Amino acid sequence: MTLARLGAAHQTRLSFMRQLLRRLVRDDWTITQTTFEIDAGGVGHAVYTAQGPEHAYSLVAFAHDLPADQRSDRVIATAWDATFTLFDGTPTDADIARLRDNVPLKESGRISDRELSLSRANRSVRLWDHVVDALSAGHQPDEEQVRAVGYLMRTTAVYGLGKFGAADREQTRHRPECASPFQVEMLSVYLARCFVMDLVERMARARNPGTAVPLDPAVRRRFGIGNSTGLGMAPFLVNHPQASPHRPPRPDRRPPALCRDPRQHAQRRHAARGHAAAQAQLLRRLPFRSPLGPLAQDQHVPSCPFSPRTGGNGRRLDPATAARGRILTWSLNEIEALARKPTRGAGYPWGLAEETGRAARWTARQAGPARWPWPMC
Repeated sequence: MTLARLGAAHQTRLSFMRQLLRRLVRDDWTITQTTFEIDAGGVGHAVYTAQGPEHAYSLVAFAHDLPADQRSDRVIATAWDATFTLFDGTPTDADIARLRDNVPLKESGRISDRELSLSRANRSVRLWDHVVDALSAGHQPDEEQVRAVGYLMRTTAVYGLGKFGAADREQTRHRPECASPFQVEMLSVYLARCFVMDLVERMARARNPGTAVPLDPAVRRRFGIGNSTGLGMAPFLVNHPQASPHRPPRPDRRPPALCRDPRQHAQRRHAARGHAAAQAQLLRRLPFRSPLGPLAQDQHVPSCPFSPRTGGNGRRLDPATAARGRILTWSLNEIEALARKPTRGAGYPWGLAEETGRAARWTARQAGPARWPWPMC
């Protein structure tokens, strides 16, 4: 794990972003800025829609005026310069209003299965002000500084796969553009780059409308999107091994591009399905009350302290809050975690707890769309 070896791992044709860019060009995708309501202080929202041959995806981005003392690259931060979500389709005004109340809050908020990812980003301390100053003064930023940093904003996480209520992979895996790993997340990042480029030019024009100039295309191509975390890749590869059929990587050798024996992976997947079905019986013996029953959408659950119509300790909620609660649903990843944690807390070993979580996930999938997702309680 030396820096020399890690630094030599350059992109290849199998890299996630290169796969996405080839598809965007080959299938003639179009990216349109449908909304850009950002004020002079850099606060507001924007919508960018990527239209493919069969589906459209829209990045809904919210820009914030973040004080310098609150800016942090740590994943535990609670405020950011920008927050994003990738919407499946084209959002309505009601969707944007709902997302405005939830996306900037991250863990404290909640998104629905209409959203595919959730992300946030901070401005580059070294480069953002320099670029805004240069463009507002009528000239391009210094190329050496641009080359040294390489980004105007950096994400501190790009969540997907059911996190915070987002859509599960099962919802989009049949689509060609989503079949390869991390294509949803890479599309989110690519559209976020489009937003950041337009935002920095908007800030420059707001500072000096008379002399401000846009980014030169040659300079614009040098900017990417920074990323300070990659924690989501580990659980993705653990929970979706079929999406990346590689051998475990070694520090001194790159993994092979293709699987040596695809039949072996097929046999393992078949055995895992049968094992999960058998372990589903364990759910009936767990010492906790499972919310995985066939609850009606508006049904009140007296035994549940956080049903859609009551708050904590049975407090009754106002109609607006209750309406928001009824749209919150369990994702498959959350169902898996919900079964895994109490199993471990009951004293079962980690291996059995993980199998119980997978069994709960399998059981929920077999129920079909008429039975899940259920209201959160």
